[in-house]
Amino acid sequence: MALAAAAFELPISLLFAGDGVLQLQAGQECAGIGVRNLGRLLASLPLYGIDYAYADAEAAARYGLDLATAPLPVRALDAGAITELIRGHDHLLAF
Repeated sequence: MALAAAAFELPISLLFAGDGVLQLQAGQECAGIGVRNLGRLLASLPLYGIDYAYADAEAAARYGLDLATAPLPVRALDAGAITELIRGHDHLLAF
């Protein structure tokens, strides 16, 4: 969805929250389970004008995730900042 919207030059914000922050873990190998490597896709997002993503700072800390090693630049947000990010958008899609 993000790539399709970005192709039409719509502003996109990606927020990884809760268990979803695990998608930002570097070095994931997916071949053994037969799925595409999401890290490669995330690393390509700047080519589509999506220069960074947002992550739930509390969830990242809970999992000991180093966001500096994520496949694309990530800005960690606390609960209040997440609320403000969501309020600043007219349309939300959750996956």
